[in-house]
Amino acid sequence: MSDVAEFSVFENTESRKLFARFVVAEGATPPNVQLLRQMLMEQGLTGCSIDDQAINAFLGRCKDAVSATEPVEPIETVIGERRDGSMSILVSPSRMSATLTLIPPQGGKAVSAAEVNDAISARGIVHGLNTAGLTKALETGACDGMVLAEGTEPVPGVPPRFESLIESLKDHGEDEDETVDYRDLGDLLLVEAGTPLVRRIPAVPGQDGMDVMGKVVPVKPVPDRGFAKGLQGVKVDEGDANLLSAAIAGQPKVIEDGANVNPVVDVANVDLESGNINFDGTIQVKGDIKAGMSVRVAGDVIVHGTVESAEIVCGGNVSVKGGIVGRADGVSESDETARISCNGSVQARFVEHARIEAGQSIAIDTAARQSELMAGNEITVGKSASAGQIIGGQVRALQRIRAAIVGSNANAPTVVQVGFDPRVNAERLHVEQFRKRKLEEFARVRQLLAFLAQNPAKAQPGVKEKAINTGQQIEAEIAECDLRLVRLTEQLELADGASIEISKTIYGGVVILIGQKRMEILDERRGGKIRLVEDHILIT
Repeated sequence: MSDVAEFSVFENTESRKLFARFVVAEGATPPNVQLLRQMLMEQGLTGCSIDDQAINAFLGRCKDAVSATEPVEPIETVIGERRDGSMSILVSPSRMSATLTLIPPQGGKAVSAAEVNDAISARGIVHGLNTAGLTKALETGACDGMVLAEGTEPVPGVPPRFESLIESLKDHGEDEDETVDYRDLGDLLLVEAGTPLVRRIPAVPGQDGMDVMGKVVPVKPVPDRGFAKGLQGVKVDEGDANLLSAAIAGQPKVIEDGANVNPVVDVANVDLESGNINFDGTIQVKGDIKAGMSVRVAGDVIVHGTVESAEIVCGGNVSVKGGIVGRADGVSESDETARISCNGSVQARFVEHARIEAGQSIAIDTAARQSELMAGNEITVGKSASAGQIIGGQVRALQRIRAAIVGSNANAPTVVQVGFDPRVNAERLHVEQFRKRKLEEFARVRQLLAFLAQNPAKAQPGVKEKAINTGQQIEAEIAECDLRLVRLTEQLELADGASIEISKTIYGGVVILIGQKRMEILDERRGGKIRLVEDHILIT
């Protein structure tokens, strides 16, 4: 018997399985993979699903059978099958999308367009069909998770807006014929009863969407809320329900969904006689805020004298007529710095050895010496573009820094930076440091758990459980840090148009930062407008 006669490949037409058969005969040569593949090709079976592992096992048995000393029964093994193409359609749980997967046939019949269309109809998919993608998938005969249909998302409504009118009041203050009765102290604003403060813009409803089944997806209703409850010193205008006006004379402050008007409180000085001040309102100091004292108010701080190495925290603006001076005589070294933090703006005649954080702007009439200044918008040193000097320290603002001279002929180290909100950047650095400490703590906990796992006999009761709980708590704190860092990083996009304007001179020792870009000034040079152009700092 020839080798071919002893070996065959055939298909069972009922089961659609492919078989290989070998009859052991004296002097027979075991089949090999090349012969098997040739016989599959001759019978037109190469397009079927072939099981390579089954083939290898079959050939191994054949080889063993030929070398066996005892008679061996014929060897017959399933080595593959003829498969039709298949498809699956998955609709997302929200029913806002559906995907199609087409698996091409292996020796069998391909999925037809009619079968796909029938399946689409059977699933109830009627909206947002991707006809172009479906046509291409049917032409190629295969796709994996192709977007078959997409629903129409609801268009969210616009919640009510509350528009501050205070900026327009400041503009009106320059008009002597204006009938609004108020006094303007720099960025400070005092209003009389009846002055409009906030206008409410009603909500705009959204539009419903539709899922791939053609069902309406209702838009989330937008509450058309009114002015906030519990507002103080204000009232809704009798002739206009969307207008909030001052009910008393005082200092206005816009808050979420409304505004408050706080009364103005006058004091002679803030010193040991008055004690520290902490109240919800605006304070006007006729004299000075002495070293070591603290002022914390919700409104504004107006100081007609000087601020020594004291602390001011307020929700509004700070105006200091006589200047801010740290390192007052007779105070300890730890109390040398004047510290000011406000949500609005800071105005002062001059600043020395101070740390100032302003949510809006900082304006200094003459000079800033060895101070740390941070503003959410801009910092101006000098009443005009040709006056004002920044000497030493760090000056950071989101949008603009302006001065006539930066640095000194003694090359005092001075840093000026724009482009990032300095308060957000400082918070980000704080969170990163906290996260680093937590990662180190978590590593120590893991080391402890690994030691206990290797040395269970040395574990005291409750130590492992406590370590596990501590590790879970630290993991939660790290996850919270990650979320905060994502939010803070989103707020640290480089501000468009951020610039530093130095009208006269830049001395050596000055470091200029725009976002993350850095320029170090080594020698005295003429000033100019400093901007970021095509990722490079330019002075023009």
